[in-house]
Amino acid sequence: DALRLAGAVTAVVAVVVLVALILFSLYADRAMSLLERLLSWLPERLGRPLLGMARSFAGGLVVLQAPPSHLLAILGQSLLLWLVMGLVFEFNYIAFGITLPVHTGFLLMIFLVGGVSIPTPGILGGFHAAFLLALNGVFGVDRDLAVAAGLTAHALSNLPVLLLGIAF
Repeated sequence: DALRLAGAVTAVVAVVVLVALILFSLYADRAMSLLERLLSWLPERLGRPLLGMARSFAGGLVVLQAPPSHLLAILGQSLLLWLVMGLVFEFNYIAFGITLPVHTGFLLMIFLVGGVSIPTPGILGGFHAAFLLALNGVFGVDRDLAVAAGLTAHALSNLPVLLLGIAF
């Protein structure tokens, strides 16, 4: 129940943030003017870098003003990528004899996004802890099996990148 509530709250927050980003991109000049006034209260050594970051951020939002066909192409590519990643985790489950509903791969990816955001060399540790938390803590998979599946998933997800890096 707590996980469902967290998911619902996260979905609402994501929609609110998306709407705010779209509004910010449409009214960037007004937003930047307001932000300049707000930051003028700070010392210059703090206000100037913050304003620079805000301008850079606003510049990146230009993509939201792309033609609808471009936005649909971006959405389609994103959905395809997420589906392929979910399928990869499903194959990993099958390889280890883990029987879970297909949608759990997508929830696992949400955990992994949090895990890999922890700064560690080679994302070692954060990925594995998040994988273990999702499979063992949420889905009740045996701890040793979840650890083995997580190590394998991490190795196999990095192997193509390493091989291509060596080749190039």
